[in-house]
Amino acid sequence: DNLKQALIALTELDTLPILGSLRNTLRAWKNPAALKVAELEARQADMWEILPIVAGTESRRMYEEGDVEAGIIACSQSIGIVGQIKPVADVIEEMVREAVEIHGRLID
Repeated sequence: DNLKQALIALTELDTLPILGSLRNTLRAWKNPAALKVAELEARQADMWEILPIVAGTESRRMYEEGDVEAGIIACSQSIGIVGQIKPVADVIEEMVREAVEIHGRLID
């Protein structure tokens, strides 16, 4: 629940590109782990210094224990439009309904 609450509070400015030094760039949530990776990359740290931070075990700890400072989560600037926690079924139903409405306007 900590993680969900943290994510819905984000804006489009709360992401940054990381892992470019490993030729595997991704945009991530600007949490302490991602900021540490960015700092290491800025000082041209080697891969072995970066890997423990981006390891799946750290992200798993974030997901399972709610430690929002532990791992890396890939997300784009669009995280800023997420404003509430909903069941996936509700999100899909809304998307389909909106698509049908838009389609209806386009063919009229």
